[in-house]
This record gives sequence, structure tokens and C-alpha cells, in this order.
Amino acid sequence: MSEPLSLMYGIDQQTRCIVGVHAEQERTLFLAGTLSIKQDNQLCVLEVDDDWLQISKRSFAHPFEFHPDGQKAAVVFDKTLNFMDINDSLETVHSMQIACKGSINAISWNPHSNGSLISVAYDDFIKGIDYRSLDSAFIIESVNTPNVRNLDYNPNVQYILATCGDDCKVSIWDTRKVMEPLKSLHDHSHWVWSVRFNPIHDQLLLSVGSDARIFLNNLESLSSESMHALDFVNDDAENTRVPKLEDGRLEKLEEHEESVYSCAWATNDPWVFATLSLDGRVVISRVKRHHKYAILQL
Repeated sequence: MSEPLSLMYGIDQQTRCIVGVHAEQERTLFLAGTLSIKQDNQLCVLEVDDDWLQISKRSFAHPFEFHPDGQKAAVVFDKTLNFMDINDSLETVHSMQIACKGSINAISWNPHSNGSLISVAYDDFIKGIDYRSLDSAFIIESVNTPNVRNLDYNPNVQYILATCGDDCKVSIWDTRKVMEPLKSLHDHSHWVWSVRFNPIHDQLLLSVGSDARIFLNNLESLSSESMHALDFVNDDAENTRVPKLEDGRLEKLEEHEESVYSCAWATNDPWVFATLSLDGRVVISRVKRHHKYAILQL
């Protein structure tokens, strides 16, 4: 019997964003937010049962939300990056105007900076900002020209950043060497809206786009596993290692019919991910077993 890889659920409103629930380590939970002008928006809690048979949903009226990180939150409004203290009546403690032609498309805290560095995606720039001084830490130019749509830091490797955008590419950058990307992936045929590193097995990179496709790539050569392996290399001819899974595309999924805007990895299971399209379709999938075993070298 073939293993069931994907489950599907339809939300009855347009949707734009999905995330994993980081505080939940036992159940497979995702949060999806609706995008409606005429109706009250909702926060939908989606849960996959243990037998991988169905997705259940609970909804909560939710007209406004912010995303906190530790003791502070960053909120974008009217081309301004605002920093708020969530322990002090949500007062804005710092603001910074971003000189952009269009909108600020995404922001992301650097997980390796102890909350001191945040990156902003706008036009075709990525700008790293030191929260303590509001000075620029780095600037990457000509990123996914004409527009960079999303970014994500590798959670296990310092300085490594993934971006995606209107050039139909996913690009991997080293923020210390910003003249050109370390690698570019050309899987998508239209705009790429979201990109996410796997939080545990960071060689796995997920991307979704307006072509209604989901791509899962293996970036072993830029992963923490590859870098850790260098620390244990010796000249002993008898020292043999199981071959690693090579860089390249692992999966192309076509479970959506409209543009896919968001993707997320489950926080309780590193082999489960969710994708969300504008029509409200949520697809929760598992990495194929043979890819999993190859990564684990079993």
C-alpha cells in the first residue's frame, strides 16, 4: 500500500498566510489567516489527526494580529518599520522609515543575533538593520528583481539567507558576501511568494508561487550537516561515510489550483509541511519516506 502523502482542507474565505505553532510539540498544528474585506477575518487552527486521515479546524474571529518575537515585535505600516515592546502596552519604542518605491514585502528576525538584527525585504533589496542602533548591518542589491517577495534565515547556519520573488527564482545568500547569491533555483514559472528552511534538517528548502506549484529542494552543500561534516574529515583511508543526498529538486507538488502564497513546516514533526493558496485550500504533506531515509542515512 502506498503511503498517503497529502491531506487537503478548504477554508471558505480567501487566505494568504500559514505558520506552524511553535509552542506545540506533540500535535501537528498550523495557523491560517483569512483575507477578507467584507467579512470578519478569522484565525483558523488546523490539526492533523495521529492516523493521518483528516484535518480538523477551529476558527476564531480575528480582525487584527501582530507577530511577537521574545519581548518585542516588529510591525510594518506605511513604509515604516515599527518596533514595539509587548510588555509595555504595545507602545512603539523605535520607528524607522524605509526609502522604498513600493511596499515592504517581508521582515524577518535573524535567529542567530539574539534579537538584535532584523532584515527587511522591499523593491529588489534586502536590508539588515541592527535593532539596538537602527544602523544598517548589510544591504543586498538586485535581489529577485524587480521585486523580492519573501525571505527566511537558515535556522542552523549563520549568515545564510533565502529569498524569492518576481524573477521566478529562489536565491541563497551569504550576508557577508552580497555581490551575488551562493545558489539560485529556477523551478518556478511565475512569481515565488514564500520560501522556508526546514527548522531541523535545514538542507530541505520549501518554496511556493503563483504557478500553483510547491517545490521541495535539497541543499546539502549549504546545510549545517555539510559544514559539521567538515569538522570530522580525516585522512584515514578506512574511514568511510554513507553518501549524502545530492543537491537538487526532491519534489514538485501540484495540489493547488490557484496561486500559493504561503508555506510552513510543522513544529512537532520535521517531515510535515503545509501550503496555502488564495482560494482557501490548505494542503498538509509529508516528505517521502525514501528522501527521509536518505537524509538520515538509514
